[in-house]
Amino acid sequence: MKKARLVIEKQEELARWFEMGKYHEISIRLELAELEKDQDQIYSIREELLSCIDQIFDFRKSKLYEHMEFKEPKEEFSKELRQKLMEDFEDANENCNCD
Repeated sequence: MKKARLVIEKQEELARWFEMGKYHEISIRLELAELEKDQDQIYSIREELLSCIDQIFDFRKSKLYEHMEFKEPKEEFSKELRQKLMEDFEDANENCNCD
């Protein structure tokens, strides 16, 4: 687990350095929390992810990516992603064999 934590810390740092936004910074922590079966952390991360879905494309505002052209996401993307995540979280809860 020590190495997994190190990798996740590095991935979070990279997301910050590359100005990918809060969603991308925290999403990787969910996998570690699930490996550790840390229910409190899992629920906390899930709530954070759901709360920042609307900013998932904010990285496009970074000066790092101003030379790139991005397609505009469809209006319903955030709504559909939120719904899909909620469904996935619900399925994970039902299939969790955590203590």
